[in-house]
Amino acid sequence: MKDSPGDGAVHIVEDNERIADMYQKWLSSTYDAVVSYTAEDALEEIADDVDLVLLDRDLPNKNGDEIVDDLRESIDDCVIAMLTATSPSTDLASLDVDDYIRKPVPEEKLLSEADDLLQRLDYDDDLREYLALARRAELLERKYSERMLDDDDQYAELMERLEDLHGEVDLIQLSLSERPELDL
Repeated sequence: MKDSPGDGAVHIVEDNERIADMYQKWLSSTYDAVVSYTAEDALEEIADDVDLVLLDRDLPNKNGDEIVDDLRESIDDCVIAMLTATSPSTDLASLDVDDYIRKPVPEEKLLSEADDLLQRLDYDDDLREYLALARRAELLERKYSERMLDDDDQYAELMERLEDLHGEVDLIQLSLSERPELDL
């Protein structure tokens, strides 16, 4: 659980050392930030207690999509965001990431995104999944036509799961609104 913005271990996986070092410098002012420059190093170096992984999608030898799968199998509770210059394709619908951030990204936006993503560690699993799916749906809907998405099986599965979670999220919201100390 993150007590306040600034709590958290962030691991940056980026093969461009100049960019990786710049992100680390920016994030280190607020977080415990470390860098891996290769996919192989990342899989060896990412600690079990990492809170946020910022992952380039286009790494040599092993792409970010494969690393996401490996991380989800080996780390119980972390947030993963693709931080990449690659425009999302419809396969984003089935990619198990919490966010997809396009480069270049300015310092203020990177810090804000990290704060927002780390805050999700405090959320119920259903709410976290709902937010991740909603974000992926939003990105795909901005890029592709409704007709194209209607023909995509992965997008259809994403939307079906999003609809299933909608009821759970409504129940969470209702239970929170019944807590007077939250003043919602």
